[in-house]
Amino acid sequence: MGTAGNIIVENTKKVLEFIERHPKGIDKTDVVKVSGLSPQESVAAVNLLLTQRKLELLENGVIRLKDSRDEQLQESEKLVYHLISEASTSGIWARDLKDKCGLLRPQLTKVIKSLESKQKIKSVKGVTAQHSKKIFYFRADVTPDRSITGGAFHNESELDISFTTALNKLCTKYFFTLSEKVKDEPLPSRLLKSYASVQDLFDFIEKSGISNISLLVEDVECIISSLVFDDAIKESVVGKPFTPIRDIGNRPLQLGAKVYRWNQSTKLSNGFLSTVCGFCPVFRKCRENFIISPSTCQYMAEWLEN
Repeated sequence: MGTAGNIIVENTKKVLEFIERHPKGIDKTDVVKVSGLSPQESVAAVNLLLTQRKLELLENGVIRLKDSRDEQLQESEKLVYHLISEASTSGIWARDLKDKCGLLRPQLTKVIKSLESKQKIKSVKGVTAQHSKKIFYFRADVTPDRSITGGAFHNESELDISFTTALNKLCTKYFFTLSEKVKDEPLPSRLLKSYASVQDLFDFIEKSGISNISLLVEDVECIISSLVFDDAIKESVVGKPFTPIRDIGNRPLQLGAKVYRWNQSTKLSNGFLSTVCGFCPVFRKCRENFIISPSTCQYMAEWLEN
């Protein structure tokens, strides 16, 4: 092999090593970042590797290593797997998958079962208002978007009742404890020191270690909304009398920012948040005789049974 051939081999090796460090792939615009190669050399090496089927380019512009197991799939399985892979964290709805692949339902069902048995894909049932009861398919190694799974309060599309109950008790006690610490102080001081921000509660939950997964601020906002709904805590906005200008973490609060404190007229235990409704993502769309109804709610039935 001549000098030019050796250079090409070395360039492709560098590109492969670079992409191997990114299991989920890289954006095609990032190929120029390969250390030691010019943009032209990187692009040429990537094109060669694509031709050799060592890399694959998805429609969303991501370049990743070609899965050698794909070569063991039948053509119909490759088609379905490719469509599911393209959907990434958004997944693909079963009906959309059928429309796009063009397979008859019995054929598609057989292909899906085969891919699942080979642990290439997984199915997830949507739980949010937008995706309620729909079945979505994802690549096995992809974490579904929270807009489908319901986020931290659901485990494999099922409401995690034990976790939400424990989290509810922890957060309720947090606001109660804040109030108790300053109960003997003069009214202005008592009010100022009893308020907490969303970030304060978020920090407290993180330090408590109650969750094995990382919660987002929006998860904490969901908890707070439930506590407010149940009258466990009161909501106010910065700028009103006796509201703080800094939160417990000493962070400045913007005018109009929401802050929360314990509702003195509320007992420590509360009813609403001890039910599944307190953490239900479709609660506001739930009505008797509607598609989402308490009479047909499987989570409510399980909660009552337990």
